[in-house]
Amino acid sequence: MDARSFFVATLALLASVGVASAQTTMPPKKAPVVELEYEREVFRYPVAGRRDPFSALSKRGDLGPRFDELTLHGIIFSERAGSSVAVLSDGSGKRHRVRRGDVVGDAQVLDIGQTRVVFSVENFGIRRQEVLELGGERPGVAP
Repeated sequence: MDARSFFVATLALLASVGVASAQTTMPPKKAPVVELEYEREVFRYPVAGRRDPFSALSKRGDLGPRFDELTLHGIIFSERAGSSVAVLSDGSGKRHRVRRGDVVGDAQVLDIGQTRVVFSVENFGIRRQEVLELGGERPGVAP
């Protein structure tokens, strides 16, 4: 057998083995079984000494008008401490006569001067000082 015939015989043998292996089918692999676990996340909220997280942060009906709704209309000034009176109105047009220490909505009157009233305003547990002046305009608020 010469080299050429040996090569042809080898190719024929390889071709027959390849066809035979292609024709034989292997059994299909079974898909792996996956077990699913469902876990429910549970939260606990200790209510002792805490507010209800689902209740509104402010109850506007109980508090009255917001400070942003107040407008200063006039001041009756007195040199005697605590005797000055400021006249305010809220967004609905209701008039409020206030003295030092009075509370209107979320604002408490700290001081009444000749042309201005100083308030302590509380929003969401944070206090800040605000001032209303006679004839003064607030930024962003139309007269």
